Amino acid sequence: MIGAEASGTAVAGRVSALARPEERIAVIGAGLAGATAARALADSGFDVVVVEARDRVGGRIDTRDDGAWPFPVELGAASVAGDTLDRLLQASAVGTISLDATRETRTLDGVVVPPSTVGPDAVTTAVDWARAQPTDNSLASALSASGASTLSTTPSPDGVSPSDELAHYLETAIASEYGANSFRLSASYGLDRAGLAAGSALVVGGLETVVEDALDDLDVLLSSIVIRIAYDDDGVSLRLGTGESLSVDRVVVTVPIGVLQSGTIEFAPALPEATTASIEALGMGTLEQLWLRFDEPFWSTEATVLSVVDETSEIAEWINLLPATGQPILVGLTAAEDVPVTLKQSDDEFIEAALRTLVPFVDETLSTATPSPTPTVVP
Repeated sequence: MIGAEASGTAVAGRVSALARPEERIAVIGAGLAGATAARALADSGFDVVVVEARDRVGGRIDTRDDGAWPFPVELGAASVAGDTLDRLLQASAVGTISLDATRETRTLDGVVVPPSTVGPDAVTTAVDWARAQPTDNSLASALSASGASTLSTTPSPDGVSPSDELAHYLETAIASEYGANSFRLSASYGLDRAGLAAGSALVVGGLETVVEDALDDLDVLLSSIVIRIAYDDDGVSLRLGTGESLSVDRVVVTVPIGVLQSGTIEFAPALPEATTASIEALGMGTLEQLWLRFDEPFWSTEATVLSVVDETSEIAEWINLLPATGQPILVGLTAAEDVPVTLKQSDDEFIEAALRTLVPFVDETLSTATPSPTPTVVP
């Protein structure tokens, strides 16, 4: 979200430096990047129209406000961190609750695995090695080439070896942060965060308000899919899926990278080869959230991030909101290659599989039954 806000601000600055005051500018995409750009351009005096394919604004921000829940649920960016986002949230009076970053890992037998720096240390070694190389390498390649992944496979008393610890770290903290496995992640760029960071906050006041406030009083066309962008020195013509056309002087495109890669939007003339090559080379992480609220907590741990050493688990991590909110709510994160698997399951199948990953955290003094959620489930 920080990147989206920054890119929206940057592109608005570049366009403002080139455009004439009377120009009409279209912004395609009503996510945070598009809303930020549209607001900045409108405040600079331009005539702005926002075109959005969905029937709502927000993009990756997806707020669900159900009266059965104690606060609005964020299915997009639920936790935020950083001064820039703090400023945006305060400006739109969006409430947050502080989260700590305490983690607890257990085996399938419910044995607590002692905290370890094996995973973070190995990744740090791999990243340092990769940044010294003339070409970019994947995290998996860097772990191997640097020797960081050469770890003992001998289990400790809890049954987990250093090699297991690294694999678990990659499948949980790294995967849930970036939505990709180590073979798809660059070791030279990014990787500055892993999992829930200290100082993060849970949004409980409706994050979509930030986008709605930015778009307030602007012309926004919802359910309007752009299929063709024709441009020349005289301006830009947008063709919509309905067959309608829209003429503007300039256009700012903020659609997801996957939309550009799919070729859904035709550009005439075609985009420069360097641009298309960059688009094809970029990847987008995949992450799904499952929010479950229970009648009573069946767990007693006060750690915020819960995980199980089990490579077959479809839930990378659980975010325990009980300590911060007083509500027996767990948020399951499914990441990377596990996402397509869960999307093929029915809601009941996914929930059943998710609940199995929580069995190691059952406190028998609180509950003797397998954990089961109330019907208020937000997948």
